[in-house]
Amino acid sequence: MKSKSKAVIAIICATVAIGMLAGCKNDKMAGQDAPTPTPGASAGPSTEPPQGITVNKIEFKEVEPGDLTEGQIRQINDFALVGGYYHWVDSNGVYRVFISAGEKPTGGHGIKVISVEDNEGMTNIIVEETSPGEDDIVTQAITYPYVVVEMKGITDRFSITGLDGREFELIDENDIELHIVECIYEGQIDNNSIEVVADGSYLVFRNPGMTNLVSTLKTGDLIRVVYTISDEDQLMLASILPATGGILEILSVEGEFQGLIDNNSIEVKTGETFMVFKYTGAAGLVEGLKKDDTVKISYTISPEDQLMLITIERVE
Repeated sequence: MKSKSKAVIAIICATVAIGMLAGCKNDKMAGQDAPTPTPGASAGPSTEPPQGITVNKIEFKEVEPGDLTEGQIRQINDFALVGGYYHWVDSNGVYRVFISAGEKPTGGHGIKVISVEDNEGMTNIIVEETSPGEDDIVTQAITYPYVVVEMKGITDRFSITGLDGREFELIDENDIELHIVECIYEGQIDNNSIEVVADGSYLVFRNPGMTNLVSTLKTGDLIRVVYTISDEDQLMLASILPATGGILEILSVEGEFQGLIDNNSIEVKTGETFMVFKYTGAAGLVEGLKKDDTVKISYTISPEDQLMLITIERVE
């Protein structure tokens, strides 16, 4: 009975305390209008945007490579090795946004846009990155997945995030090292330089082994030049590739250098596989490399399924 009495006393005390608090609150609220309840409001945190903030869903569509302009293709070729985003806007206010997942160790990786919203002038884009399953058969080469989407009714204040919380940064063109341009070969200026025409402009590229690189070219040939820009703003040719039109898919792989097969091709061992890469004047490119040196190679695949070497560097 004692425990029951104590419980009753505790309940009475709690009731009195609540009444006193309510009385104090009523005294403070005296003379003030009672707040009007929000229709349909329920307890718990709201998932809606704060009152006064307008969020609009934006329709978008994925842009196929064949629908990109030549200028966008050239820039995407430059951006292929870089993770982040870039955008273009035309005179009609149509935006195209390029989003790159960056370097991936194998094929089978992908990226796609899930949603686009305009939030008070901020364009919020959510993307999903996908990876191959454990049992999937994929290309054993480094790849660079990306997506391009098109939309209207937005601003260029972007916030691009993945479902995993990853934030995508704006790509700075000044940070791009490898550039690619499709052009018409005009001829050699001297042993170390050539002249080409790209978009109606004449460009000069330099390379110490230029004679070997262009030995099979004729004036008027359509080619693709991979190049870097020196500290003195000279265009330094890294590789010459067949011109196929469209976007160039750049692949990458690490392996053990095996040596020259001939003046225009080298062999590299990756795991138990031997890969042959073509490069006009390859002998000059691999000078200083020894058998079994670990190297990293960037390359593309020609329409004839040949592996066309772009760059090769020793891995320390």
